[in-house]
Amino acid sequence: MKNYKASVSFFIYFLLIFVLFLPTSRAVQQHKNMPDFTTIDFSQPTSDFSRHAPWEQKNEALYFNGATKAKYYLNHFHRKIKADFSVAVTTKWEGGAQNNSYGIIFRLRDSSNYYTFEISANGYFRLNQKINNHWNDTIHWKFTNYILLQGENRLKVVCLNEKIQCFINDQLVIQTIDSLPTKPNLVAIGFAASGDVACSFDNFAFRELTSHEENYLTTKSISFVEDFSGKTTVFGSNHPWRWQDGHLTFDSDAETVFFTNVPYDEFTHDITVTAQTKWLSGADDNGYGLIYRYQDNQNYYSFEIARSGYYRVSKKQDNKWFDLIKWQATSYINSDTNLLKVVCIKEEIRCYINNHLVANISDNYAATGYICNGICINGDVKCSFDDYQVQEISLQDAPLVINNLHKPEEKTTTEITAPVSRLISFNKADNNFHKAEYYEVNKQRELVFTGGKAGSFYKDLYKELIPVNSTVAVKTRWDNGADDKGFGLIFRYKNIDNFYLFIISGNGYYKLCRSVPEPEAWKTLQEWTNTALIHTGYNHLKVVCHQENIKCYLNGTLVIDLNEALPKDQKLYAGVGANSLIKCRFDDFQVTY
Repeated sequence: MKNYKASVSFFIYFLLIFVLFLPTSRAVQQHKNMPDFTTIDFSQPTSDFSRHAPWEQKNEALYFNGATKAKYYLNHFHRKIKADFSVAVTTKWEGGAQNNSYGIIFRLRDSSNYYTFEISANGYFRLNQKINNHWNDTIHWKFTNYILLQGENRLKVVCLNEKIQCFINDQLVIQTIDSLPTKPNLVAIGFAASGDVACSFDNFAFRELTSHEENYLTTKSISFVEDFSGKTTVFGSNHPWRWQDGHLTFDSDAETVFFTNVPYDEFTHDITVTAQTKWLSGADDNGYGLIYRYQDNQNYYSFEIARSGYYRVSKKQDNKWFDLIKWQATSYINSDTNLLKVVCIKEEIRCYINNHLVANISDNYAATGYICNGICINGDVKCSFDDYQVQEISLQDAPLVINNLHKPEEKTTTEITAPVSRLISFNKADNNFHKAEYYEVNKQRELVFTGGKAGSFYKDLYKELIPVNSTVAVKTRWDNGADDKGFGLIFRYKNIDNFYLFIISGNGYYKLCRSVPEPEAWKTLQEWTNTALIHTGYNHLKVVCHQENIKCYLNGTLVIDLNEALPKDQKLYAGVGANSLIKCRFDDFQVTY
């Protein structure tokens, strides 16, 4: 009897335990059927990645300590996954060769077949593929300002079916289609580093995707930006091209030669191309400008202007030239500095000079294929290019642009007036700025703030009054000192108690404020805001004022858009300013109205 009761008690106890733990078992089973999501911050020892030399886990990160030069090292996540996924990691260059690369490996089948998305400490990235032990650059090395040359960079790769997207600091830099590896169905992901470089990896995040998660892919367009502020550029710099003082210059006396300079970076045929141009000397009736939808030396389009006040739109097809718009006069061309822009959507081509539409034509040639963009010069002229940018237009964006058509200017219209656009490149003979206390011009013709007394903000103003409705821009760089103090653009300046300030800091923040009379002294319009848009080197700031609206741009991206009471004055001053605890520099100050 005792044995029977004991058996019954044991059975009831076992049944109770089974019932209590049943929901947990089902939850585990459901989790296994859901897409996997994993994060590793390397704060604790982990067996998911190798820690054998030259890899080491320390300081709550996984370090690659540098090894044999030119040898490639992989460290893969010790779990096979499905071929559709999102993977991200925070990387940091710690030392060694700045032109050696490190980043993410993905869709790894074996040591002879995998992809890599890599960056380097001198600002380049690429997408590489190893097939049967042979390397194939899917996207060749490209320079970008999105890479922070000092500090951390967040890399991310999203793979879904044949689509691959790569991000640097949340900015989409690569969007391509490549064949999906099917044998085997499971692949590996991880980290890669090439030999003579020291770097770290942290905050690894991985998520498996299912084939229906198309909305996980971003719809952002890809930007290509070159401001020529670094010592390297993807543009050719051999004679007669030359990198000089933050610009790409051209100087040739060949009267009949058409020169092109095209970075071989592939884009779709729907694009916007812009560049700041400046005539320096030489023939004033020779053209210079933009090349777009470039396929090869015998097939491309060009949009040119001449200092004499003419422009044209042409195409070269099968090595023969055709004028889409013959040389035509316009009042929109300034004698020195001009902003050129071309917008291409399907068959439509629109060309702008200083934001004025001058050409709106249709041509269906070169709608598909390998597409590049660049710049051109028509012989005997010396000029420079700066702030070159290509923006791909997504299909979602296209209707917005198409519905915003404007008529080209009428030559018989008498009310057309050219905008005033002045670009100030500082030199000792330049009197456009007051050269205020603690400001000086260096050998590179930059306006340098050398630091003043603690607790003060120092300004240097453009001497001429400009309309309240205007655009002000400047290129600036933090050198040293307190990295949490501000420097940047002053605009709508009336007096010391009445002006606006759009500033950034060396540690990656921006702010918009307004000087007001005591006791308030300052009115904050936008609090200090952290952003990955701020680079370690040069940054381009721009403020556009129209009536009550103020728009602030940081490296071409709109970061502030608000309304503020319109000043009663018709014209006010603009300039630059900096906090006393820092040293910084300014260049390419520009006003447009």
